[in-house]
Amino acid sequence: MGRDYSDRCRNGQGVTTYDELAIKNDIDAITAGSVALATHAVTSTAPAAPDPAARLAKLEALKSQGLVTDDEYTQSRARILAEI
Repeated sequence: MGRDYSDRCRNGQGVTTYDELAIKNDIDAITAGSVALATHAVTSTAPAAPDPAARLAKLEALKSQGLVTDDEYTQSRARILAEI
C-alpha cells in the first residue's frame, strides 16, 4: 500500500530508494509506538566537517607519503582555504 500511495503522490513517476527508506522508517516508528523515533528517523544530521587545520595536516601527510601529486596538493589546499 505504501508504494502505491507514494507512486500516486508522485504523479506516476515511480518509487525511489529514498521513498522506500522513508516508508520503512514510518512503519518502524508506528510499530514501536514512539513519535520521537519517527521524528529522529526523518531529521538525521550530517556529520560535522573536520576543521581546516586538521584537513590541511592530513593533506600534508598524504603529500609527504607520495599519495598526492604536487598539483593535487595545491588544488586541494586552495579548496580547503577557500572554505574558511
